Parts: sequence; structure tokens; C-alpha cells
Amino acid sequence: MGKLFAAVLGWAIALGVCVGLWGCANTVAPEAITLAIEPNQDWTTVQYGGLQLDIPPNFVAGQPGLELKALQASLVAAGFENRTGWLAQNAEEIALLAFEATGDQLTAINVIQVGRSPDETLENYVAKQVTQLEAAGITVELLAIETDTSVGALKLQTENQEQLIYVYPGAEEFWVVTYSGEHGQLAATTIERSRRSVEILTEAE
Repeated sequence: MGKLFAAVLGWAIALGVCVGLWGCANTVAPEAITLAIEPNQDWTTVQYGGLQLDIPPNFVAGQPGLELKALQASLVAAGFENRTGWLAQNAEEIALLAFEATGDQLTAINVIQVGRSPDETLENYVAKQVTQLEAAGITVELLAIETDTSVGALKLQTENQEQLIYVYPGAEEFWVVTYSGEHGQLAATTIERSRRSVEILTEAE
């Protein structure tokens, strides 16, 4: 998994689930394939804790901490049994995982929650992540802070994979949403609709 995976682990695995899904060969024997989650037929709104977002059609979605066996079974049913081990090892760190299997390729959306200190700004947080990634030899091809919506955006590319990462600040945490896939797999219109749907919910909601 190389430099990208090493850097990712240091960023509370904000990018790591995607690297793991594509690059990890360890296997955990899942339950029967009958546990597999059916892909959604249309755009579906999902919620985890204080975050809500829309998942595109044909994606399987679940919370690894609560639905690990079902997500593993879904990977097996799609022909990706060798991706289940890494998911099991990091299930408690991943708030939400959604993926679409097309032939021998996976496109994934993953969400993690990272603690935020009271004086930490979005700009400072994103800048630290860029420094960490670049120190590991990873080029950040796009860095933007959308001041009107208070969203940080990063774009990373490796030889075979593209990742778009959006950082949403909450009152006591940062939510990091990562879209990953092989080059050409990430449809811009799909990502834009999904990421624009993200809402940080208050306790009242």
C-alpha cells in the first residue's frame, strides 16, 4: 500500500478505507452471502451521528461498526473477498462505508469523524493534513477552502486511483468524506450531488 497508506493511518484513516479496499489481501471469513446488503435502487439519504448525506444509486451502504458481517458478505458477493480483512481491522474507525462494484473495480465513499479542539479552525486542520501527506511524498493536486460553505477540499491521485476528500467542521469534530475510485470512475456530477447533500446535524435534529 506504500506511502499513501502510511500517511493515511496518521490522518485517523481519513483516506485509508479506500486504500484498504483496493490494496489489502488479508481475508476474514464472512458470514453467508445471504447477509449481503442489497444495493440501493435510487439516491438514498443516510445518517450517522451528526452527519447526513445522499448515497448514489447501485451503492451498498452501512456502518462497519454495526454491520461488519453484512458489509463483508456484500464484498464477497461482489467478488472482493480479499478486501474484507482490512475492513474488519478498521471497522470501529469508519463511521460509514458505501461502495459500488463494477466488474473488477470498486468505487467507494467513506466517512470518518475526527476530534476537534476548541481553537482549531478548518484552515489549520486541512493545512496540517496537507503537510503530513506531502511529508510522505504524496502530492496534493487540489487544495481549496470554500469559505461560503465552510468546506475543505483535497484531491489526491496515485498511479491507479483518484481520491476526492471533503472536510466539514462540526462543533466538536471534523467530518471527513472521501470519494475514491480508479481513474475515470468518479463521475463529477455524482460526487457533486452527494457532497452538496452533506448536512451537519444539531442535537435537536
